[in-house]
Amino acid sequence: MKRHLHSSLAVLCLGSIAGQASALNCPADLDGNLVVNGSDLAALLAQWNSDGAADFNGDGIVNGADLATLLAAWGACPVLEYPAPIVGQEAHQIALETLGALGPLFPSEEMQQRVEQDLAAIRAFEPSLAGEGHTPAWAATQILAQLDMKAPQETYQCLLTYYSAGEDELAFGFYIIDFPGRINVLAAAENFNHAPNVSNAQPDSLLGGENFYTVQILLNGNWRWTVDDGSIDCFDGCDCHRIYVFETTPEGDVELISFNQFGPSYCDFK
Repeated sequence: MKRHLHSSLAVLCLGSIAGQASALNCPADLDGNLVVNGSDLAALLAQWNSDGAADFNGDGIVNGADLATLLAAWGACPVLEYPAPIVGQEAHQIALETLGALGPLFPSEEMQQRVEQDLAAIRAFEPSLAGEGHTPAWAATQILAQLDMKAPQETYQCLLTYYSAGEDELAFGFYIIDFPGRINVLAAAENFNHAPNVSNAQPDSLLGGENFYTVQILLNGNWRWTVDDGSIDCFDGCDCHRIYVFETTPEGDVELISFNQFGPSYCDFK
């Protein structure tokens, strides 16, 4: 299974910064430019009979076996694959938002299924939430980036290639970076923030929205859900709130931990 780059590693395309090869999915790319070519071959030969980055099989010496690995990988490195969600968009969005900036780029199938299972169980337990869908915290297919066009562009262009991403200029050095699939944009933005020409990359956050479902994964395997069921004047944040805290088990059991409601006097808390 292909391993996906995430922000705590910042390896692929960042060799000039971290002094590391693109070890996550293309170890033979010794200079981190997403292509295995003559410069990588020269680097391997310079390490011949020593223990270096070109020791791909980890046997302590760069030799013919490592040369064979490099030649077998000759050409362009694989780019990132975007797995199709196996659940509905709401459950997939919540799973993505749960991963966080230090998490992987994509939720596992198990996480997606758990989110979908818990949503159904919570709404069966509290029927008033059945029609209250989650409002995304950010768009799952793009980030915003401010670029310094005078700084080196190579790492940034390498990341665009790896992510198969496009860019659209807004104004004053701000760009929208578009991904071809749904992704943990918090982690992706962290990777772009390592590029020398990126002053700031961040998710394209969405304003307003009525309802928010957030998850805390507990050590015992249970999940702690906070559900903010909002209403009235929700363009930039609702006036009225019902806050539920649920705990769910892997088996699908639901317990209401707490409930609170607050807002101005015109809120209808019947």
